[in-house]
Amino acid sequence: MPAIPVQGEWHEIVCPSPLYGHKIILDRPAADAIEVCSGSQCNGYRGLQTKTRSGKTCQAWISNSPNSEAKVLKDDAANVSDGLDSNYCRNPDAKTTIYCYLADESGFEYCDPIGS
Repeated sequence: MPAIPVQGEWHEIVCPSPLYGHKIILDRPAADAIEVCSGSQCNGYRGLQTKTRSGKTCQAWISNSPNSEAKVLKDDAANVSDGLDSNYCRNPDAKTTIYCYLADESGFEYCDPIGS
């Protein structure tokens, strides 16, 4: 898992691994952390934002509903390294900045990294 560029304190979370039967340590930014964009148009962002600028919840990239475009991007072999995990905001296709498809309605909205 790539490091998430942030400023502020970090905490560790221990979780079980269903594949290996042992525990994996995942770094997560603390509540006071500030995530920052990386790459052109924030396409390197691998932070944990799941809300749009207007506060709407993001649809999971693997989901087909209500926006099938999200799953198409997830299934595209060229996007394997684009971090289309869970429902985190990302920019896999060179939009203006990070965004996500909306969980409760059609369309997408732009996001800001956490704390920015």
